[in-house]
Amino acid sequence: MAPTLRELLDHPRLGLTLLVAGEGLDRTVRWVHASDLADPTPFLEPGLVLLTTWLLPRDEAATDAYVAALRAAGLVGLGFGYDATPRQPGCPPALVAAARRHGMPLFEVPVATPFIAVMRAVADAVAAQEHARARELQRAAQELTRAAAADDGARRVVMRLARAVDGWAVLVSPAGRAVHASPHQAVRRLPALADDIARLVRGGPHSSASLGVDGSPVLLQTLGIDRVRGLLAVGRGTASLPGAETFDPQARAIVDTAASLLTIRLERSRAQYAAERAVHDAVLALALAGRVTEAATVFERLGEQLPAGPLRLHLVAGPPEGHDALIRAVAAAAAQSREVQLSAGTADGHLAVIAPAEGALEAALPALAAQADAAVGSSAAHDDDGLQPAIEEARQALDAAHGSTPGPPRRHVRFDDLTRGRLLGLLGQDRLRTWADHVLAPLGDADRETLRAWLAHSTSVQETATTLGVHRNTVRQRLERIRELLDGDLDDPVQRAELLLALHTPPASSG
Repeated sequence: MAPTLRELLDHPRLGLTLLVAGEGLDRTVRWVHASDLADPTPFLEPGLVLLTTWLLPRDEAATDAYVAALRAAGLVGLGFGYDATPRQPGCPPALVAAARRHGMPLFEVPVATPFIAVMRAVADAVAAQEHARARELQRAAQELTRAAAADDGARRVVMRLARAVDGWAVLVSPAGRAVHASPHQAVRRLPALADDIARLVRGGPHSSASLGVDGSPVLLQTLGIDRVRGLLAVGRGTASLPGAETFDPQARAIVDTAASLLTIRLERSRAQYAAERAVHDAVLALALAGRVTEAATVFERLGEQLPAGPLRLHLVAGPPEGHDALIRAVAAAAAQSREVQLSAGTADGHLAVIAPAEGALEAALPALAAQADAAVGSSAAHDDDGLQPAIEEARQALDAAHGSTPGPPRRHVRFDDLTRGRLLGLLGQDRLRTWADHVLAPLGDADRETLRAWLAHSTSVQETATTLGVHRNTVRQRLERIRELLDGDLDDPVQRAELLLALHTPPASSG
C-alpha cells in the first residue's frame, strides 16, 4: 500500500512545507509526476501528486482554471518547487488562493530538494510496503498450510484465512449450508449470496466470482477437482466497516492458497473415507462368513475393534443419498453410548450394522433410520463367531418391514417377532382368511392400525398414542368407535385374542 500525502509531507529528509491543507491529506499517493505543461491533465491519473516549477506565467483566471482541472482529474496534491535558477521568490499568491478555493492540498518543495528525491521517497515507500506485504503473504501461506495439516484442518484454514484478509470467511457445502465460518456471525452473509453460490455450483469446479454485497467486496470460489465438493466465500467488510478495501493481488493470492488447501483437504477426506468404507465392507463379509479372527486382524490395522457378542445384525434400507449421513449418525450414537459397532455396505446397497444385542445403539437405531426415511430389519442375537445365519434373518425381517411379506409395512421388524407368528402357518389359510376378513370388515385402515398398536402394547393407551404419533384422547375416541363398529367387548381377553389373530392373518395370495 502506497503512503498517504500526510506521510509524504512528514518525510524527514525532504523538508516539504504545507501551504494549503485543503481536503484529503490522508489520501493515498500512488505516484509522483512532474510537469510544467499548461494543461497536464491528459497525462495524469487519479491518486497522483503533481510537482511544478510554475514555468509558464498565468493570470489569476488561468491559475484558477488550472487548479480546478487538477482537482477534477483526481489529483491528491500539488507541489511547487524551484529549478536551478529560481524565477519565483516563493509560491505565487494566485496559486495559493486557487488551492484554497478548490480544496487542493498545496505544498512547497525547497530548493535543496530535487523533484526526483520526492519521487524516490514515494517509490521507496511503495516498494517497502510491497515487500512487507510479500513477507506477510508468505507467512500467511505457511500458517494456512500448518492449519490444513491439523485434524480439524478445514475449520482452522477458514479461521486463519479470515484473519489474513482482515475480514470473514465461510466454507460452504454444495447445498449452500455453512460448514465452518469465521467469525461465526459470517453465516449471516450467506442468504444474500445464495443465488450466486447456486450458480457457481451449477457451473462446476474451477468457478469463481468477485462480487460487491452491501458495499463490501466478496470472493466466491468453488472447491473440488472433478466435481464441486464445497465453496469458499470470503469478504473484507464487517458490520462496523462495510466499505473495507477491495482484494489486492496479495489478498487474492492468500484466498487462492486457502482454496487449494481446502480442495486438497476435501478430496483427501473423501478418498480416505471411501477407503475406510471399503475396509469396513470387507470386514463385514469376513465376519458373516464366520472368519472372525481374520476380520478382527484387518480391523485392528485401522485402530478399531470388532464388537463382542451376543450381537445382532441390522439391515437398514433407505434413500441412497442419505447413506453416508446415516453411517455418521450411527457412529455418533455408538460413541455417545460407548459401544463398539461395525457399519458397512452390503452387495444389495443396504447399510449393515452389527451391534451388541439389547444395547443402547440397537435401541436408538430405529429412530436414526426413521430420520433418514429408512426401514430396519434385525436378526436374532448371535455370538460373534456365529453370525452366518444373521444376514438371512435380517433380510427376512427387512422384507417384512417393507411389506413384501404378509402383514402391513413397518419401520422396524425383528426376526424374533417373525418367529413368534409362525403358528399362523399351521392353520388353514383360506378358511382363516375368510374368517379374518369377516371379523375386520367393519374397520377401516386407520381403525385396524390403531387396534393393532393397542393390542401390541397390551392395551396401553399412552404407548399406543406414542407409536401412532397422536394424542391419547384420539386413541380413546378411535377405540370407542371400534367398539361400536364391532359391537363387541374389547375388555374380553378372548375377543382381544381373536382380533389379534385376525390382524396377523396373511392376506390372500395374488397369484
